[in-house]
Amino acid sequence: MVAAVHVMAGQRFPPTMIAFLLCCAPVAAQEAPDTTAASPNLVLRGFGDARLRFESVDSDLAGAEEQALTLRVRSGAELQLSPRTSVLVEVEGVADLYRDELQDGPPGPLIPDREVLEINRAQLSHDFGPGRAIGGRQRLSFDDERFVGSVGFRQNEQTYDAAQLSASPFSGVAIHVAYLWQVNRFLSARDAASRYRGDTYLVNVSAETPAGRLTGYHYVLDLDDGAGGPLSEVNSSVTSGVSLAGQRYWKNFGLGGRAEYARQRDHAGNPLDYSADYWRAVATLEVVGVSATAGHEVLGEGGARAFQTPLGTNHAFQGAADLFVVTPDVGVRDTFLDGSWLIGVVGPLRSLTAGLRHHWFADDIAGDDLGTEWDASLRASVNDVQASLEFASYSADGFGADTQKLWLSVRRSF
Repeated sequence: MVAAVHVMAGQRFPPTMIAFLLCCAPVAAQEAPDTTAASPNLVLRGFGDARLRFESVDSDLAGAEEQALTLRVRSGAELQLSPRTSVLVEVEGVADLYRDELQDGPPGPLIPDREVLEINRAQLSHDFGPGRAIGGRQRLSFDDERFVGSVGFRQNEQTYDAAQLSASPFSGVAIHVAYLWQVNRFLSARDAASRYRGDTYLVNVSAETPAGRLTGYHYVLDLDDGAGGPLSEVNSSVTSGVSLAGQRYWKNFGLGGRAEYARQRDHAGNPLDYSADYWRAVATLEVVGVSATAGHEVLGEGGARAFQTPLGTNHAFQGAADLFVVTPDVGVRDTFLDGSWLIGVVGPLRSLTAGLRHHWFADDIAGDDLGTEWDASLRASVNDVQASLEFASYSADGFGADTQKLWLSVRRSF
């Protein structure tokens, strides 16, 4: 499959990328069962993942057009050293099969998925009764990934060089504590902001209550300039917040909701003096495979800088067109309506789901319009292959420029 796509695109791979993809081809050819090493106490498990994606960006900014066909392949193995201890290593490669970009556009790539070959994860894990400790390069996912996530939408995901401790000392209670010394972002290594380095501490504690899951968090980011470019130090901050989320179901009828508040201020070497608030309120109604959601989210302005989420999976919030992944200084108020319909089986398609969302954006100073956006999606599976078609259309009003984005993705895990 790799060779066929390569010939069709008419592009040249770097030798290291060719070697990587050829090495992963046997993994993609069949699902490998668990194998037992020489010692009966050692169990080796192999796994892999491949995702082919076409992405198109078209903006009213001069020269801001780009199309790309990229292939991501991950291949890894986990060695179970004992019933409680394991070592995991995963390699990730992204191949730029085709790219059409105008040279007179804005600086930087419009589509950030660039060629990369790297160690995606390399971690040592140990389970200890009520908890688990993980050290090394790993994924981190807190809550709904608004503040800390893996940015899994992009081909090169975001991972963390970190030590993490998770525990459940009592029924319904979860504690997550992590220390990060490096954030390996989704950007190409050629990008000046591809790494955040520094001392970052994350604390997240949650408990089940009669009203839903109550979560408190405290995130301290001390990021250094240099490796992450000039954007690193201005993202040094302290964020403290609380959320309450819950769902209730009665036969084919369900209600859900989330309320959240957080406060953020500058920290450590941040040259900007600011303090900003975050608010979110969401309500969801589900009836027989159809769900409707209404929500309002505010990333407040704080003087010299607005509320930011530099470690979050921001593509999932405030519009798929990604106009607000970095909050403008005036802050953003996002009012949105979201609907989805689980259609089910249609011919060879399984779990066919359609989604539609609309956003109204405004600034947090005077409430002036910042534009609107429509997002639409179709997702389905055919046997063990998942496919998705997504479209985003942002209409500018006082911020940015009209932008349309399209994604067609095909994925299989092994």
